Amino acid sequence: MRSSYNRRMKQNQRLSSAAAFFLFVFAFAAAAEDTLETLTVGTNTYRNVRIVQASPVDLLIGHDDGYRRIPLQDLPDSLKAKYPYDPRKAADYQKQKAQEAQLRQARNVGALRTALLAREAELQNQIETARKDLKRINADLAALRQIKADHGAGPADRRTANELRRKKIELQDQIWKNEDELGKVQAQRKKSE
Repeated sequence: MRSSYNRRMKQNQRLSSAAAFFLFVFAFAAAAEDTLETLTVGTNTYRNVRIVQASPVDLLIGHDDGYRRIPLQDLPDSLKAKYPYDPRKAADYQKQKAQEAQLRQARNVGALRTALLAREAELQNQIETARKDLKRINADLAALRQIKADHGAGPADRRTANELRRKKIELQDQIWKNEDELGKVQAQRKKSE
């Protein structure tokens, strides 16, 4: 009995601590968002402005007409004191953002290359399977031609031959379509490398 009571007490303490932490974070985030009735930057005036995010380069503001990034250098003097522009910090920040963008692009190129290689393999497999089926159909048609030459073809043989010819045409179309797509995929992969 005593141990279950202790477990519940510890669990309640953990929950209380977690709740206090989240309330602190929420209060801090709410306090970090400045609000202004109007903000004039150059010739533009924004109404009901909320400063959503600050970076060493600019501020992201929300206003009645949407969102806008305002460079720190363009801020009015009243906000320049709170959000000062430091060229060194701005350069470091932009360098970091450029490196992140390069890394993201490299990952995207790698993912694209992987996807294109997988599609190439899939198309090559489909083409190979269709070619095997086409070879089997050609062998079946040759066997039916031999039967026709030896004994004469009956109605069932003609129906079978017609069905095989139809399948042969479908397979040839599928092969050509897949070969065209394979060429496009290979060209796209080479272009992305």
